[in-house]
Amino acid sequence: MILKRASVALASFTLITLATIPTADAATPSTACGSSYSRVGHYAITSSFAQATNPGGYLDIYYSSSTGKNCGVVYPTSAHQGKTSRLEVDIRKSGNSTWIGDGGDYNYYAGPVYVSAPGACIDALGMVEDGYDYRGGFYAKHCG
Repeated sequence: MILKRASVALASFTLITLATIPTADAATPSTACGSSYSRVGHYAITSSFAQATNPGGYLDIYYSSSTGKNCGVVYPTSAHQGKTSRLEVDIRKSGNSTWIGDGGDYNYYAGPVYVSAPGACIDALGMVEDGYDYRGGFYAKHCG
């Protein structure tokens, strides 16, 4: 009888504990960079495959005047949100050879990645792989 009560108590504690563990993807792409950041660019990530007629995802660029930094985030279309996809975001100050990036198998978004580029432009690239290969980005934009 005592063993049965202990098992029920342990099971109840385990369920309550597991229900309160936050997930790693708790933030949304629009809040991933931080509260001082505002979106300054929204770019579709497309595929060269004829069968893939819609974008696979989006590359968003944010800027914070308080930090002077740009931030990049890549996320899949809503049809693929919550499903594991290979996502990657890369950003750099235009003219630099070194990219700052984040990539991996994610359910919601890759990033945030940050670059400081006062008085300069930035380059940014994004990738989504979910059966098709989607790539997109830009060079020398968001100058200032």
